[in-house]
Amino acid sequence: MTIRPPTPGCVQKTLALLGFCAALIIVATATITHVWQGWRERGRTLDQVAASIALAGLADMQTRPLNPANADANAESSAAGIRSITLRRWDPATERLGDPTGLDLLRSASLRAPRVDVRVAQPANGLNSRGAWREVDVAMEADRGWIIASCLVALDAGEVGLWGDVWPFLAPVAAVASLSVLIAWWCVHHDVLQPLATLNEVVSAPSFLNLADNGVVDRSDVLGEIARGIKDLQRDATDWRQRAERVQRQVEHQVAERTRAITRELAAVRRALWEDPLTGVKNRRLFEERFAEIFAAQSDAAGDLSVVLFDVDRFKQLNDRLGHAAGDRVLKFVGTLLRQCVREDDLAIRIGGDEFLLVLPGVPADKAHALAARISALFGQYASIVRSLPFKPGLSFGVASIRNDHPTDAAALIESADRRMYAAKGRRAARTEKVAVPA
Repeated sequence: MTIRPPTPGCVQKTLALLGFCAALIIVATATITHVWQGWRERGRTLDQVAASIALAGLADMQTRPLNPANADANAESSAAGIRSITLRRWDPATERLGDPTGLDLLRSASLRAPRVDVRVAQPANGLNSRGAWREVDVAMEADRGWIIASCLVALDAGEVGLWGDVWPFLAPVAAVASLSVLIAWWCVHHDVLQPLATLNEVVSAPSFLNLADNGVVDRSDVLGEIARGIKDLQRDATDWRQRAERVQRQVEHQVAERTRAITRELAAVRRALWEDPLTGVKNRRLFEERFAEIFAAQSDAAGDLSVVLFDVDRFKQLNDRLGHAAGDRVLKFVGTLLRQCVREDDLAIRIGGDEFLLVLPGVPADKAHALAARISALFGQYASIVRSLPFKPGLSFGVASIRNDHPTDAAALIESADRRMYAAKGRRAARTEKVAVPA
């Protein structure tokens, strides 16, 4: 597949999206920082306001008549911002904080400028929509030790004013953030979701296999890039499929050729195993392996089967007088004669030595006898013209068939033909006259 570089349009869109995300992060960071700094500044301002209220309230209490029995009530009624005051004496000589004292100590002429310590109060409603609480400790030096006044100051919402300062800044930021989210959603929908949906429709369409026709590959957006990539994948897949098919055809052709070669080799081996090398006819091994099957098939089909058993007369004398070479020539002629006189479905077999067998499926006994007589006559003609033979050998035969002899098995059929062959051989021997060997 060919990998194409991204188009300039895709690069620009990617950079714009990254810049937009960076700007959104910067805006969010600025908002959080502003709120946090405003909160801290507002807290310091509230502490200063609470301290001022506490000092003003204490100064007012020193000039008004007090009710020691209800100091907290007098304190609450004397200053609207102070909700409670707790006075404690601190003696530096003994370094201990005494019990609460009466508010009349605040009138002592010996009180000096107070020292203020502001702490944030911890009640449940320390900060709510109605305001905030602040606890202010005011230390005033007396004749002996210090008077510490703990004032709980209540600040209303107007004095707090935190959200009033935040909202003017937060409102435009929220508007910008909302607009940014809408723009981001539109970009994602336009550049990602919508192309994917269109691509899904294209892939599901019947014309998907031909992307060039539907014009998707000509688009300059992400969908076009994906379509071009898919087209490259299709082309590569087609090329690999064609290569695989070619390789498969080559392998199948090679396998078929090898199978045919093996079949020919097996056939040649079988022919070599079943063929007599001297005469060219079948050998005894074929007779032993196939004759019983042929007999059974003909018997089951109610067909006839004739066999003719041949034997060369006086063959032993021929070998003794002229040697095995002369005997082999005679046997070769018998084999050639049998192969030329039989049909394609017939079998010419050399049983052993000078004995031959013809297996004639579907041939009745009379036709088999006529064929055997013709073969015997042809052999006699051959023997009469061969001058090197000291005597004229003959070819005796015996014929048997299923319908004439009704054998129980294949061996019984061969025995019937063998008896008739030896009977014919005896009759021929009685008629044969000895021929003198020429000097």
